[in-house]
Amino acid sequence: MNDIFKRIPILYSLLLGFTLTIISLVIFPNMILPSLESLQKIYPSLLMPHKNYLYIGAISIFWLITNLLYIEYFEKNQRFKQIFDHQLKEIVSIGCLMTIFWIVSWLNHSLLLSLIFIAVATNYLLKGIRIISQNSQLRQNSWLIKFPSGFFVGWLIFETVVTLFAYMKSVGITFSGMLWVIVAIMTVLLLALFSSYYYAKYGNGIIMIAIILGVFGLAIQHHNKQFPYANNMIFICTLAIGVMMVALFIYLTHLNNQQNQKSKTDIEK
Repeated sequence: MNDIFKRIPILYSLLLGFTLTIISLVIFPNMILPSLESLQKIYPSLLMPHKNYLYIGAISIFWLITNLLYIEYFEKNQRFKQIFDHQLKEIVSIGCLMTIFWIVSWLNHSLLLSLIFIAVATNYLLKGIRIISQNSQLRQNSWLIKFPSGFFVGWLIFETVVTLFAYMKSVGITFSGMLWVIVAIMTVLLLALFSSYYYAKYGNGIIMIAIILGVFGLAIQHHNKQFPYANNMIFICTLAIGVMMVALFIYLTHLNNQQNQKSKTDIEK
């Protein structure tokens, strides 16, 4: 795929622009395509967060694609650009394509395909997160690629779970009974543990922030009595998990800052 972009560089920019356009059309109210919010309402589940979480997704993709276009046309650090082109451009491109396919599948009510595409997109972009963490050049300006990619990946991780539960709803699962309440709570707990692990191992806390917002969005949804699956136990547990995640995020950030300070001191010596 990198070879195609080298021969026809404008294709990469068109792909980024098309991804941003598609996501904007399905997240913000419009008359062109049905919104993702309206489609999610057709398949409500125990793990459907508040609708505002979709807008967070729009912010994350706008932030990421704006920075990717900046890297493509305005980045002056040629060493950084060479590393990005060699190690990340193909991953980003496949991630964008899979995100488009995820949305198109949603629009066509093909939720199994949608689940497959978002899982592939998330997997590819998580690979990008690992590459960034291992390369000091790519980490040099965290706000350029590390943070925006982490924020979008965190949102995709949460939306992968939303898509999974929507698919389960589409095949007739009713989510009734205490067992499903426990499954939902344990799933949120696993999301918390996964995002904490990625922060601790790869140093990208923005992934955790995106998932924290999703957890609180879920708590808000279950506090809304008009939500068909509103459940007090899920509300209390997700709220508690969200608060614990915030505390853990602060702690991990403190440890990360200490480690960075120690590394700087060792270099100076």
